[in-house]
Amino acid sequence: MKYLKQFLIILTISFAGEILHWLLPLPVPAGIYGILLLFVLLKTGILPLASVRETAGFLVEIMPVMFIPAAVGIMDSWGIIAPSWLEYLTMTVVSTVIVMAVSGLVTQAVLRVRSREALQEPLQTLSQEHTQELLQTSMYQRGAERKALPEEANADTDAPVPKKELPV
Repeated sequence: MKYLKQFLIILTISFAGEILHWLLPLPVPAGIYGILLLFVLLKTGILPLASVRETAGFLVEIMPVMFIPAAVGIMDSWGIIAPSWLEYLTMTVVSTVIVMAVSGLVTQAVLRVRSREALQEPLQTLSQEHTQELLQTSMYQRGAERKALPEEANADTDAPVPKKELPV
């Protein structure tokens, strides 16, 4: 029953996107209106994520199956597409590479920002004294770890550091 309720919520938002497409004279597909509406509802908290999470996950998992009708449609239209298949193929490859590159760059930027925030958050709560103390302690520990690993390669020459015998 929970999945049916979640699916009906997603369907209702999609229907609202269809209505917006019908009402607004913009060249925007109804699906985009629905996605934007769902995004706004989730970000504002009007619609809690828990109320659509499982069904949305299921729909994302079966998304490749949804492309089968489009592929069949392309095969049906091969007579129209055949004279310019090279242009279609070129645009498909170029747009795929652009989407992958932009997605990768955005993901890296988001990860950098999140890691910076995660590092700054604990340091902001400590006083200046404690921060210096923490940094000195961590430098000391790193130095102790280096001394404890005799087989570690020398950074300058890549040669192994000789083992030192400790007096007993």
